[in-house]
Amino acid sequence: MSVAVVLTTAVLLVGCGNGDTDRAGRSSDGKDARTRTGGDATASPAATAATEMSHSEVRAGIAAGMRAGGFSEPRFGASEDDGGFGVCVVSGQTATETDPSPKDTALLAGELKRQGWVQEFFWTEEGMTTLAMRNGVWKLDIAGGTLPREEVAKRLPEDERAAARDFTGLSVTAVDLACQDRVYKSLSS
Repeated sequence: MSVAVVLTTAVLLVGCGNGDTDRAGRSSDGKDARTRTGGDATASPAATAATEMSHSEVRAGIAAGMRAGGFSEPRFGASEDDGGFGVCVVSGQTATETDPSPKDTALLAGELKRQGWVQEFFWTEEGMTTLAMRNGVWKLDIAGGTLPREEVAKRLPEDERAAARDFTGLSVTAVDLACQDRVYKSLSS
């Protein structure tokens, strides 16, 4: 499976409820190349108590996790207050020289766990990484690896596509699921 497919799939799964939760409880049999670490989809009620976090608090927490993993500060996109789903999302990216290491990503996850995030899924194979976490109403997905220039170009406005380059690093998307539900209900009324 190509890195582009994995990163694209991870980004598309964000906001689709708890996508990988059914896989989070399975332990690795050690026969494949996947690595799982520290997942706990059944944390105590105190650890999963829904606390309202603002976009800035989510960004600050993610940035602290990136620092703990030795990554640079993420560049966050602006949340769009257009009455659509953009207002419910925090997204960003952190470029790296090489594919993000599982060890560094585990350190990032450790800091987020310290902040109250619950790890649902952590998978790494051949330079690709996927980490899924929850905190209250927030669902966080982090995908790492290299996205080829062609895939990067597809995500840019048409006038910027010619300047697209390969991207290596971590892509971060956090969705406030309660906000997403409110927007969905308002759009379907």
